[in-house]
Amino acid sequence: GDQPASRPGSRSSPENMGKRVRASPNRPRAKETSLTQRAHHKAAKPRVLCVDDEPFVLDGIATNLRRSYDVTTATDPDEALRLLASNVSDPFAVILSDMRMPGMSGAAFLERARHITPESVRLLLTGYADIEDTIKAVNDGKIYQYISKPCPAKALVGIFSEAMVEFRTREAETAIIKGTLRGSVRVLMQI
Repeated sequence: GDQPASRPGSRSSPENMGKRVRASPNRPRAKETSLTQRAHHKAAKPRVLCVDDEPFVLDGIATNLRRSYDVTTATDPDEALRLLASNVSDPFAVILSDMRMPGMSGAAFLERARHITPESVRLLLTGYADIEDTIKAVNDGKIYQYISKPCPAKALVGIFSEAMVEFRTREAETAIIKGTLRGSVRVLMQI
């Protein structure tokens, strides 16, 4: 038919049928990303843990945070505590918990979480205005911030950004303290 004739040497020319033809050096190639590069990119995202007994709430939170964070969710506080305990060497940067959950309150969960990973920044999410419980939770669990439900997506992302600054500050302070302690021990050993 009416199909244009192929140029000799082109990808569709008869002599190249069935052969792999290399891309022209002048033609931009699609960006290739290796599995290692993708794994590194994913690992570069700060890890956060969100705990709420309502799966649809967790889905909404995760949807709003996934672009910037590696989000892990749990619908059960005991499950979340097991996750924390199994990741002590690589702690979650931020832990968000709902206040009212069956079996364990968010306040109790965050207080227990503080003992497992004290460097993690803890956030409390609640739709209830029980000020006494909230004050107790903030004080006992050393909670960084209280968030009321519903929380607009933009505000949630902003709060997590602030929490990440706090986490990185804590990491830096811990590194300085460890370095100072090591140096002090070396000096004492030389005496």
